[in-house]
Amino acid sequence: EDAEYIYLSAKKNGVFDFDNGEVNLAGGDQSATSNHSWWSVAGFFGRINYSYKDRYLFEVNGRYDGSSKFAKGKRWGFFPSASAAWRITEEAWMSPLKPILSTLKLRGSYGEIGNQDVPLNAYISTLSVTSPLIAGNYWLIANNFVPYIASAPALVDPSLTWETVSTIDIGADARFWADKIGVTFDWYKRITSDMLSPGETIPSTVGASAPRRNYGELTTNGVEIAVDYNHTFNNGLHIILSGQFTDFKTVVTKYPSANDPSNSAAYYKNKVLGEIWGYKTEGLFQEKDFVWENGVIKQTTLHNGQQKNTMAEKVANQYILESGLFKYGPGDVRFKDLDGNGEINYGSNTVGDPGDRTVIGNTTPRYQYGFRVDADWKGFDVGFFFQGVGKRSIWATGNMVLPGYYGAEANYAHTLDYWTKDNTGAFYPRPMEHSQTAKWNYLVNDRYLLNVAYLRLKNLSVGYTLPNQLVKKVNIQKVRIYFDGENLFEFDKLGDIPIDPEIDWTTTTSADSRSFGRSYPYRRTVSFGIQLEF
Repeated sequence: EDAEYIYLSAKKNGVFDFDNGEVNLAGGDQSATSNHSWWSVAGFFGRINYSYKDRYLFEVNGRYDGSSKFAKGKRWGFFPSASAAWRITEEAWMSPLKPILSTLKLRGSYGEIGNQDVPLNAYISTLSVTSPLIAGNYWLIANNFVPYIASAPALVDPSLTWETVSTIDIGADARFWADKIGVTFDWYKRITSDMLSPGETIPSTVGASAPRRNYGELTTNGVEIAVDYNHTFNNGLHIILSGQFTDFKTVVTKYPSANDPSNSAAYYKNKVLGEIWGYKTEGLFQEKDFVWENGVIKQTTLHNGQQKNTMAEKVANQYILESGLFKYGPGDVRFKDLDGNGEINYGSNTVGDPGDRTVIGNTTPRYQYGFRVDADWKGFDVGFFFQGVGKRSIWATGNMVLPGYYGAEANYAHTLDYWTKDNTGAFYPRPMEHSQTAKWNYLVNDRYLLNVAYLRLKNLSVGYTLPNQLVKKVNIQKVRIYFDGENLFEFDKLGDIPIDPEIDWTTTTSADSRSFGRSYPYRRTVSFGIQLEF
């Protein structure tokens, strides 16, 4: 496979006729820029299968892949795989169990695949050329603006090569009572090794960043279970039941992180991918949580001369989280003092010293499941499929979920349960402009963390097929009248927040923190129809 990208652009600023936008119909200086890149991959593979009496099954595969993205001598990688299975029920000594255990197969496999998703020419040290027409910083030589180099060449590791994803899987397939009940089980462990990672720290006097290298490692442990039941009763009722469950967790098992890494780092050793760090809460501050004097909150002067609201006894202060003229008061979010030092803080913002922050959730869907029911009886048929996620969290921002996040926008009806002296049990804090920033009451916390676990009816189908003896009179083979529904309803933990539990940050919404939830939800679709077969 070959891929090539060619880009060429030319322009003149002195346009003569805006209705005819052509370079040769414009005056002034002409500039041009271009970009040309390519990459290619090649691969060879082979496979050997062996079966003995359809009882012992073996398969061996091998791939030899090459990529131009790596240096000579590192471009090719060999990625083997192998699997074996034992159909136990084909053994003679298992025949007495045949009436109960129709089929039992134990299997296992191990395989490797390569990943060459790295930047082009990552092994080549290059100089970054600055175009004066774009940067605005000009070198004028011989009356011409010329490109220039403003930084040292990047350091590279010429030994960069493929990432390797290796998976071991152990499973079993079983069917019972003349194949009426089936069970499939898989446990797997996937290790992504030689991940592209930051290099070892180098002295700042070098004047360049440390080169990336193959070092990191991710480990995923997962399980998948499927069950089905197929039966026809004496009265003609035929039913098919099936269900699936899957779960996995990915942990960074190797990474060149600091001894006490930042808890906001994308990767660090022992990090569970998707974890959300934030504060736990104890509701909203009430008037009794402060010291009052002559009808106003008593002020405390700090060593730096700042005036702060005085907290009542045994109430931790949140002074370090304040900024500008804002002071925590009645109606604001009260964070939990996890370390018991009487002060809410973020410590060093590291894994070992997070202050009162902790892991409050995870964005990875956990405990994913689904079940389907299909039945038919005397021409009537019905089928439905439910799908859900048992555990998942999202920290979302914007007025859709956090009223006052951006004061220039209106609040929504479901966010009007805010704190006042007459509504001290409200869910949302006192109204306040947060200037499109996750600060103060909207620092990441478990009170406003979205629980997007759900159970959804993905599909419902109901139909009736007219008797054959009736439709054949008009030379029709089959007539079925039906109703179909997609995404008809769901059960979730979002309360009155009008967002779909399956949506997430998108490329568009992630660029604007106000806009979470402003994307198309899954549509509910209802249809009626008639199927005719001639």
